[in-house]
Amino acid sequence: MSNDGPDSLPRGSRGVEIALQILDLLAGWTGPGAIPRPGPMSLHAISSSLAIPEPTAFRIIGALVRSGWIEKVGNEFRLSFRVAIIGAGLYEALHRQAESCTEMIASLDQVRSAVSPAEEK
Repeated sequence: MSNDGPDSLPRGSRGVEIALQILDLLAGWTGPGAIPRPGPMSLHAISSSLAIPEPTAFRIIGALVRSGWIEKVGNEFRLSFRVAIIGAGLYEALHRQAESCTEMIASLDQVRSAVSPAEEK
């Protein structure tokens, strides 16, 4: 990977879109409902899979490597540990939301039982 500057990246949101597609590809994400199958990929495999020119893939992959989102292992690229940290943060946020929802449901059940007379059998 050369040390290209930010001026060598595609302009506007297209470069961001390609970077996110590369992350999805390395994560094995193929769409909703699909089981992700992450794994390392070569530059050629990435550019072919996304139908983008290799020089474009090379520049964007370089930016992702320099920023720590992916890492190069031999002649292939894979997601870095930094992605796992994002996943752990998301898990914690969802866990807190689930706990909050559980507490709200318990409170609503108490209100409902106080307002509604108990059914006699």
